[in-house]
Formats: sequence, structure tokens, C-alpha cells
Amino acid sequence: MKKILFFCIALILGCATVVAQTVVKGKVLDEDRNVVIGATVEVVGTKTAVISNIDGEFTIEIPKKKSKLRARYVGFDDATVDAKQGVEIILKEPVAVVTRKERRDISLSDADRKTIASINDFSFKMMKEVGCKKSAIVSPLSVACLLAMTSNGAAGKTLSEMQTLLGSSPAELNAFYKRLIPFLTDSQWGSSFSMANALFTNKSFPMSSQFVAEASDNYQAMARSMNFGSSSPLKAINDWCKEKTGGMIPKIIDKTSPSALMYALNAVYFDGKWKHEFDPSKTKDEKFTLPGGKEKTVPMMRQQRVLRYAKAKNCAMLMLPYQGETSYEMIVLLPDKDCSVEKMLEDFDYASWNEAWSTKTLCDVSVKLPRFEIDTDQPLNALMSRMGIPSAFDEQRADFSRMADMKKMAPDSRLHISNMKQMARIEVEETGTKAAAATLEEIVVTGAAHPVVPRFKKVDFHATRPFAYIITEHATGMILFMGVYNGE
Repeated sequence: MKKILFFCIALILGCATVVAQTVVKGKVLDEDRNVVIGATVEVVGTKTAVISNIDGEFTIEIPKKKSKLRARYVGFDDATVDAKQGVEIILKEPVAVVTRKERRDISLSDADRKTIASINDFSFKMMKEVGCKKSAIVSPLSVACLLAMTSNGAAGKTLSEMQTLLGSSPAELNAFYKRLIPFLTDSQWGSSFSMANALFTNKSFPMSSQFVAEASDNYQAMARSMNFGSSSPLKAINDWCKEKTGGMIPKIIDKTSPSALMYALNAVYFDGKWKHEFDPSKTKDEKFTLPGGKEKTVPMMRQQRVLRYAKAKNCAMLMLPYQGETSYEMIVLLPDKDCSVEKMLEDFDYASWNEAWSTKTLCDVSVKLPRFEIDTDQPLNALMSRMGIPSAFDEQRADFSRMADMKKMAPDSRLHISNMKQMARIEVEETGTKAAAATLEEIVVTGAAHPVVPRFKKVDFHATRPFAYIITEHATGMILFMGVYNGE
């Protein structure tokens, strides 16, 4: 009987001890140690909650010693702390993010404007070469930047052809990209554009230290020397591509060659939120006229908005701005009903298009634009040869003697671009646009048996037939992406 009595007393005392351990008292304060009246205090992971009283104090039961308490109050960030007697929970006001003005600007020199015009002219020429037979998305800027970086290793006729195509010398291009890449990619909110360059070099061959240094200094290129006889370069190249394109292009190459001097890459990635988003509830299926005249049902986004609009000889043009202090925008080029996209683009080079677009005015526009996704895998060897640099791809005529230390190479060693390609993807939806491109060059060593070390006019802009589009940056006028949508 005594044993039972002692057991009951011990049990009661034990319970009392547990109860005492489960009650916690504390205060809720702000950063200036003023009491916060009426804050809610809760035990994380449970439904237990109380409200602090007029002194900011609270009493709450916790299920175990290691519980955590969370305090909430309107106008403050939540605060979580360990539960203990006399705890003080300090609530902090959110840090206000001071955004820059939406329209950033840059002071461009005459040389800068000349280079931008040359790159944009290159963009129109490349889009014409890609063709309009099927939907496509490309980033001529990615190709131009990679060629500019590569031109530091070119000499002779190869260098002359590259300078003619790009409109500037390697030194001029180096200075331009060193200054412009940070500007184009500097966005703090709303929308973003990134550009990255890389050199994956073969340990078996002696690279020119000057070439690598120029790529690193002017193009922020990552340089990595690897054993091309293993599977590591393939994985490293594709992993780099996936990372730098936000996962949109997970693979750029299927295999690497032991005879490759290096793989040079450029990757661009754009994530833009429309300044004026489309309401998803207004997106309806609608007929889209394909190039051959047949019709297909596509999801058509809609909005009515005052936007910049221009009418040219064979097309209408509409600018859809993106959010952010870096002024990205999409310009949609819609051919007239009796004109094809191909004919429309034939009428334009950069100068004539820029002149037509300069007539833009604000109009009250009824917009219809398809929601779409496009993937493009574009070989570039023949295309770039047609555009003016055939010797770069010719094993016998290519001259990249400034790319490697040729004195340490076998006497009959030669370098040329054996493979150049670009993979790109775009996703256009109600909230905005994502686009990415990765461009690759494979530089191969040949000739050596073995490697050696108001009131606005109302207009309709209904993209219910094939159209082209351009993603550009307003302050520089630089074209980032170009593409065609045919509805397939």
C-alpha cells in the first residue's frame, strides 16, 4: 500500500514538473525594443497560438523542450526563435528594396553605335539565312559574340573575313563587349538577361596564353583545361550549357573529339516578365492560318492596351515591353495578309527596319498573340560560310595560328572550325517570355599524326498568321534574339 502511495505521489510530482516545463513566458518587441501589442505567437508545427497582451507579453504551452516559437504581426517580417523562459522575440520591418528607374541609359560612342549597327545587321542577315519555312528562334548576338572572341585567334584571310562579317577588328570588338556585356546583363528586378562564355581546352595541345587571357579579360570567359580522351569534357560542356541557360538547353553536344584543340561556347538566357501581362482567363483557342493556307487551332492570348505601333510597307510592328529597369522589349513583325514572313524579311536589313520602326507612335491596340514554345537546333558551318567566313571552316585555308602556340605544335598542324552550331528555345506565355541559346565551336587540329602539348488611334494587331519577332534592349538597340512563328 505504501509503495502504491509513493508511486502515485511521484507520478503527480512528475506530471507537475512536466507541466511546468511546457509553459513558456516571453515578450514580443520591435527593433527599438518597443512592445508589440496584439502579435500572434504560435508553436511551429502545431495549432497552439496566443496573442500578446498590452505589455507585449505572452504565455504559451509547448509540447517539448526543443519547440520553436514564431511571432507574426502585420507590417513586420515573421520571426522564429527557440522556446525558452523569458524569451524575447524581435520583429523587424521588411527592408525596402529601392529599385532603379525603369529606363537605364548608357553613353554610347560613335564606335559603339557602329558596332551595334554591324551586329544588328548581322542579325537580320543570319535570320534570312536560317529561313522562314518553319518556326525558329536564334540568338545572332550569341553567334556574333563567340565569333568575336574567336577572332582573337585568327590571322591572314580568315581574320580578314571575320572582320568584314563582324564589321570591326578584334581589338575594337574586345573593347566593345568588355563594356557592353556588363550593361546588358545588369538587371536588378523584373526581367533579366545573362551571357556567359567558356573555353574547354585540350591538355594535349599548347594553347596561346594571350588568346586565353583576351577571352578571359574581355568576354569574362571561363577557361578549363581537360583531358579530351575521357568522358569528362562531354559532361562538363553539357553541364555548363545547362547551368548558363537556366536548364532550357540541357545538352549542346553528343561527343567530344580527342583531336579537338578546344570547344568555345557562348550561352545567353533571357527571363522577362511582361510589363502588361496577359490575363490567362482571356486566352482562348483560335484559328491560326499556316503558311500553306491551312488552319490550326492555337491558344491565343488577348489584351487591349496603349502600345508603340508602326506600319511599314508590307507589315505592322508592335512593341511589347518587359518589366525591369533594363529596357528589354519584344517587337512583333506581322506581315500584311498578302505578304509572307519571308518576303517581309527580304525587304529589311537592319538600317531599313530601323528606319521603319522609327515611325512608331502610341496607339490603342487590340492585341492577339499566340502562346507558344519553339526549339531550334541550327547548324552554322554552311550558314556562316555563306555569310562571309568560308575559310574558317576549311581545313586547308583556315588560319587560327594565334589561337595556339604553333611553335610547340607538329610542323604540319593546322586549326579550323570543324563544327559550329546553336541550340535555342523560347517560351512565350501570359506572364512573360523565357529564351535561351547556346552556341558552340569545335576547333580541330589536323595535319599532326599525334597531338602535341492622349487620344490614341485604335488598331488591331491580331497575330493569327505567321509572324517574326525580335527581343531587343532599348538603351543600346542591341538585338538579343530573333525568330519566326509559323504555327506548327
